[in-house]
Amino acid sequence: MSYESAGPTKGVLTPAYGRDYKSADEVIKAYREGKDFVFHNPADQYDGMYCSCRDFPGQRVELRFDKKTDAVIIAHNHKETE
Repeated sequence: MSYESAGPTKGVLTPAYGRDYKSADEVIKAYREGKDFVFHNPADQYDGMYCSCRDFPGQRVELRFDKKTDAVIIAHNHKETE
């Protein structure tokens, strides 16, 4: 399923503690369950810090998965792009 882009993302999130996910569904599930991710945005003071879905209410974020080779954008509890 694909939705038209609604604007820029807050940043890129990668799974924390060496975790990886093989599919968009797996990474979305982990994000929604509140698992930890690492925030990546060099222009932001929080670059490199641990975070979870609780830190981005109502904001768009890009979740990286499959050894950081694929991504999905999440906003307002739906999957936007793969």
